[in-house]
Amino acid sequence: MDPGPINLLGSGQGFSSPAVDVENDRLYVADTSGKMYAMSLGGDSDGWDNDGNGEADDEGERIWEVELGGQVSASPAFDSEKVYVSAWDQTTYALNKISGNIEWTVPLPGNPWGSVSYADNMVFQNTFAWDGQRNGWFSAFNAESGDEVWSFYQPEFMLSTPTPYNGKIILGDSGYRISLWGPDGPKPDLFIDDLTVTGDE
Repeated sequence: MDPGPINLLGSGQGFSSPAVDVENDRLYVADTSGKMYAMSLGGDSDGWDNDGNGEADDEGERIWEVELGGQVSASPAFDSEKVYVSAWDQTTYALNKISGNIEWTVPLPGNPWGSVSYADNMVFQNTFAWDGQRNGWFSAFNAESGDEVWSFYQPEFMLSTPTPYNGKIILGDSGYRISLWGPDGPKPDLFIDDLTVTGDE
């Protein structure tokens, strides 16, 4: 595959992994310049004809590029219609997969470090802030509208990526705890808080 437009355009650094959309032969990736890209993976006979010229896009060809409001340091997620990504302007964005148009945005109570996650028509994002103490929030949003479903605060950084599994959400925090959440939140129904930690705290 060609290196693609991110390096060729001289944009920001890629601090996160791309999200690979196998069904549609695309990948989605954002960078520290605050740009979000969709790129073709298929090429040749199985790629997308995005410019309408009757020919398939080449591998690594940029399909769309969107300017977000801040740098991105984590990976996007997607469903059948939208791509979700959070930036350091303390905002989560939902973008149309085909056009890249921004369909909704929601403000976050802090900076996102872990990646956004999607499951069961909900978008999950954890954030952190520092005002003399550690502050972490974990929020769930309706994937269709962006409306907040619930949000939970605790005095610890939440820097990991929420992991959906079997109808639950698994999340780690800087208090050396792993929590297992129900989809209706916001109170975790299990804490594992006796993790063994070696080295400096």
